[in-house]
Order: sequence, then C-alpha cells, then structure tokens
Amino acid sequence: MLKRILVADDSPSIREYLVLLLSKLTEAEVTGVSDGQEALELVKTGYRPDLAFFDLNMPRMDGVQLLKELARLNFACPIVIISGLSQQVISTIEKISSEYRLNVIGTLGKPLDESCINNVLMRLTEKKKAQQTVNELKTYEVLAALEEGNVEPWFQPQIELAHRRLVGFEVLCRIRHHRRGIMLPNEFMATLERSDLIQVVSHELFQTALAQIEQLPPGYENLTVSLNISARLFDSDQFVDELLALINSSPVRNDRITIEITETTVATKPLTELEGAARISIAGCGLSIDDFGSGKATLERMHSLPFSELKIDQEYLPRENITESQRALLESTINMARRLGMKVVVEGVETFQQWELVQHLGCELAQGYFIAPPMPFDDLPDWIRQWEQKT
Repeated sequence: MLKRILVADDSPSIREYLVLLLSKLTEAEVTGVSDGQEALELVKTGYRPDLAFFDLNMPRMDGVQLLKELARLNFACPIVIISGLSQQVISTIEKISSEYRLNVIGTLGKPLDESCINNVLMRLTEKKKAQQTVNELKTYEVLAALEEGNVEPWFQPQIELAHRRLVGFEVLCRIRHHRRGIMLPNEFMATLERSDLIQVVSHELFQTALAQIEQLPPGYENLTVSLNISARLFDSDQFVDELLALINSSPVRNDRITIEITETTVATKPLTELEGAARISIAGCGLSIDDFGSGKATLERMHSLPFSELKIDQEYLPRENITESQRALLESTINMARRLGMKVVVEGVETFQQWELVQHLGCELAQGYFIAPPMPFDDLPDWIRQWEQKT
C-alpha cells in the first residue's frame, strides 16, 4: 500500500490537481513541492516516498539535474516523469534514468487526466508483483520432476498475419510441481543453467513435444514446431549430436522444425556455436534468433550465424500508443530482417492495436496472448477448432 507520494511541479494548478487526485485515488499522504531543489532537500532530510511524480522543466533545478542528484543518493522510489516536452526528449530522459539505475515506471504527457494516473497506479502494482522474489526450484526438485515425467511442453500458437492462418507452435517448458503447481521458466531456468540439467531437460522436452505434435488430427501435418535452446548449450561438444539424433529419429520432418537460440544468454565457445548452428541448418531445420532486442544480439552475430528467422521481443512492441521513434525502430528492424532473407515473428501481441500495427508493418507471423496463451497439448484441438470458427 502506498503511504507517501511526492509531487514536484512548478505549475501550482498542475501540482494541486495531482495532489488532490492522488489523495482521492490512494490512501497515501501526498506532498507537493514547487521545484527539483525543494524535492531534493526533502529527500535529504530522510523523507522516503513510495511513489514520486517529477516534472522536467522546473526552475532552480530541472528534472535532469534532480534525477542525477537522486541517483547519487541511491533513490529507489518508483518515479513517474511528467512533461509537456516532445516524446523524443522524454525518451532521452528515460534512457538517462536507466543509466542512472533509477526506477522510472512511466512517463506522462501534459495535460494530465484521471485515467492516465490510474494507469500509472496499475502499472506500479504489476511491477511490484513482477519484482517479488522468485522462489526457484532446487536441483533435487527438477530431478524429481524429470523422474516423475512432470517436465511438460506447452504450446503457443503462431499465426500468419496476412490470412490469420495457424502455421505452427512455439514449445515452452513447464514443470508441474506437486505442491506449487505449474512452474514457469523464471522459477527454474537459473537452476538449469547453473548445472548440466539444462541439457537433460531440453532433450526430455523436445522428445515429448515432437511425439505429441504428430498426434494432431489429419490435416495438420505441415504445422511447424519451434524449440527453444539456451546459447550456452553450444558449450557442450555433445549437445548438437544429441539434438540432431533426436530430430532425425522423430516423425516430424526436419523442415518443420525451427531451433530458437535465445538472445538473453551467450555461448562461451563462439566457434562451437558457429559449428552447431551450421550443422542444424545443413540438417534442414530453421534457425531463429529469439528475443531480438532484449540484450545480447549484435549485427555481427546475425551476420555470422545462418539465421532464417528473427523473433522480435515484446519490449519492441508498446502496449499503448506507439511513438514515431518506436515505430521507426520497429519498422527498421523488420526491414533489416527481410533484406537479410529472414522471416519475422513478433512475440507478445496482446491487443488488437498491436496486431494491426505489426500486420501493417509487414511482419509475417505473430504470437501472444491476444491470439492464445501457451497451453498443454491436450488443449490444442479445442483451441484450433475455436480459432478456425472465428476466422
């Protein structure tokens, strides 16, 4: 629960409006100050708000100066930037805040209204939930899940945007825990990557997924399957041998299988990764760079590995109104991939507006909760029927 909120804005009318509105929407004590210097002095006295709203264009100390001084004080409070300046300037401030390691949770343009403040409060609640400490599975719990057959492939549909046609699925790992229920990757992936279990779990997951996908009714023989692998798996000399042996022995044609290399990790043996990627491509499988835009990919890596597909991370896809700079970045990424002969898949499509946007920009495929969440194999036939009835 919010107990203290700080508002810094040199406009008396805006400051008073925010104080009154936040007092109505929350149970917090809301304090308003007229400029950055006053806000900084208040913080230096030991005042610690649970949420802060800072204008950028203020006398004595502007927003950039204030953020810099707060960073020196290790100010951890969630911050909302409010400004009537251009979106390009605000985007620059967001980048500066990130470099300062400040917790900026959003930016608001002027004039303000109640709905945008409500959205900020909802976003803060979501962020707090996401930042809760994850109770990771222990190694022995993963081993027990493997032994009991509780490592499960879940399938998220991929749709061809032009014709709304189902073309395949991405396979995602879930672990069924006897006490905690269905476990998501953020609750066990670190445990896997710290040990050789990542290789064992991946093999078990792929074997089950490839066997299950062939159990779909007649007429779905050409659906594709995308399998995620950590780039660190290439550090094992045996991994690619075992992966190709599994693929070649499965009933699924190699050209229906795409191997997604996540961009959030990197191989420590680049030459082994290069060799492995080449062998996967020679075997007739697709090769996808996953989560592009989230951290580790470089243009050099894209050029050196034989990728046939680029998956754009959902961070590239704003939930709300897209700015011109965001649109330009997304459009240039799509155009770059197409000029390199790569198919483009957008992840994290959650709204109809996002669907329309990526379709207009020329993406081939999309996946996300607007289409369907990941689901166990037994739920696929019913979902497919419902999708085909809608389209």
